[in-house]
Amino acid sequence: MRDQLPLILTVAGLAYSGSSAILELLKPVVDQSLQAEWRVVSAAELIETARRERPALILIGHRPLSRSELRVWGGELIKALKSDPQLRPIPVLLFESLLNIEHVARESGADAYVELPMSPQHFSETIQRLLSVHTQAELHPAT
Repeated sequence: MRDQLPLILTVAGLAYSGSSAILELLKPVVDQSLQAEWRVVSAAELIETARRERPALILIGHRPLSRSELRVWGGELIKALKSDPQLRPIPVLLFESLLNIEHVARESGADAYVELPMSPQHFSETIQRLLSVHTQAELHPAT
């Protein structure tokens, strides 16, 4: 179990989770309400970093940024994470402004979703809930 602050990973190159403007807005929400380390990784690094670092939460947007060289969608990354038995327990929060975000979250296996625009309070409460579930799972692993 981690002695330091819980790690939250977010994925660069995807809308919202990879947009520096959005991250500038979200980071203070996380910093003010949660004690957590926040790190941005590329989609290419996500699986390996998640295996090595065992984050408490992964934040993923769905659409690739238009200027990004990355052409993978967030839902595809979530499916890859959730298909790996070692990574499946890590909670994943999908956030996006799509009309069908609930469908994308369900189909990809995301643990929760936040539809944008969102209130900072709702975003923070959702993250706190997911971190709490992750902490309980670490303290009381399934046998």
